[in-house]
Amino acid sequence: MKNIIKLLPAFLLSMISIIAYSQPSVTLCHTAGNACNTITVPATAVNGHLSHGDYLGPCSGGTLYGLRDNGIGVFDFAQFNSLTGLSTTLIPSITTGALRFSSTFDAVNNRYFFVGDRNPSKHFVVDVNNLTFTSTPISNISIEYQYDINDDKIYALKDNGAGLFDFVKLDPTTGNVISVLIPAITSLVASGTSTYDQLNRRYFFVAERNPSKHFVIDVATATFTSTAISGNTTVEYEYDVNNNIIYGLRDNGSGSFDFVEVTPINGSVTSILIPSAVTALARGITTFDPLNKKYFFVGERNPSKHFVIDVNTLTSSSTNISDARIEYEFYSCSLVCPACKQAPDIAEEITSPSIYNYPNPFVDKTHFTYSLSTDGNVTLEIFDITGKSVAKLINDEYYNAGVYEKSWSPENKMPAGLYFYKLKTYTEEFNGKLMIIK
Repeated sequence: MKNIIKLLPAFLLSMISIIAYSQPSVTLCHTAGNACNTITVPATAVNGHLSHGDYLGPCSGGTLYGLRDNGIGVFDFAQFNSLTGLSTTLIPSITTGALRFSSTFDAVNNRYFFVGDRNPSKHFVVDVNNLTFTSTPISNISIEYQYDINDDKIYALKDNGAGLFDFVKLDPTTGNVISVLIPAITSLVASGTSTYDQLNRRYFFVAERNPSKHFVIDVATATFTSTAISGNTTVEYEYDVNNNIIYGLRDNGSGSFDFVEVTPINGSVTSILIPSAVTALARGITTFDPLNKKYFFVGERNPSKHFVIDVNTLTSSSTNISDARIEYEFYSCSLVCPACKQAPDIAEEITSPSIYNYPNPFVDKTHFTYSLSTDGNVTLEIFDITGKSVAKLINDEYYNAGVYEKSWSPENKMPAGLYFYKLKTYTEEFNGKLMIIK
């Protein structure tokens, strides 16, 4: 290994040094109401937790998508204001029945997945951009859907008919089982507890009883651990990639739920953040905004309320809602929305070049977003581990200061593994790594 390191080109060694010892930050555009603003966040904040469509796609402000009972025995696909919970119907009467705990979101292609109808049940795919949908009959129902941006698959728990649940990989287009990754992983699932770590490809959920157990599945290796949970079970898991923490709601035994912080590796409650945050829960209706650190859910009864917890300030607000809804999925504006690209003052706030790519790792396509502090010529190049240039995405081209995007689809012959990228301007350069998986 030492000999290999000696052979690496100098710029690759500098890349490895940056990767090992620095935490790059990224200047991003986002919307607040109708205004476009810039913020600086850790690069990990944008590389993780994308299964709910967070900060990708067209600029749409802070929006929740979900299914709403329209009062006549069918469900509408609807858009909800993230702050107030007020709803707007996008696709009326999309299904006659909706299975809780089955929705997930594909952030790259803006697709909303869920299970609906009965006899037979169907796997639904909603194209949020065009407001169209397809549905496919399925013979075996899977729950706790989690979309993986890295390989364009859905991971879930499926009742195997023998009183146990298998951990399975699903085709996102049809909902059919591609493979059973871990057979008979548990005998009982605490519905509404799964969440997903996109960066490290970990699937978390709670199952069993007496005692309940916190499960962690390593999707890449199809292995898992389970840890007995002492005290009451925490539900409505939402993973925060920024802090490697799970947030949830735990029955405190006194007729209400505390908003708590949970350790991902073993499910133990490390901190009660808001005691008695709510007295009753509508299960399965939580989602999370990782950049602004807001946790959304529905609680109480007569009337029901839409809750927003600001994790930064540990404050909570709620708004009465008149309709019943299930399966919230959060969706916000693009990391670089068109309005931000055109804003003349954005370049003034960028003090140095920066770049990140998502998804990372990726299978067949990744997207670079990069900011330039000054006008000038730019080169963006990809290298393999030996230092050989394998792709030049931008070849000494002139750009004005601002924020830009570039997509890259490697050739099929390129092997899986570690690669490096270099963004070079007239005055500075920024290096990083990316991983191709097959």
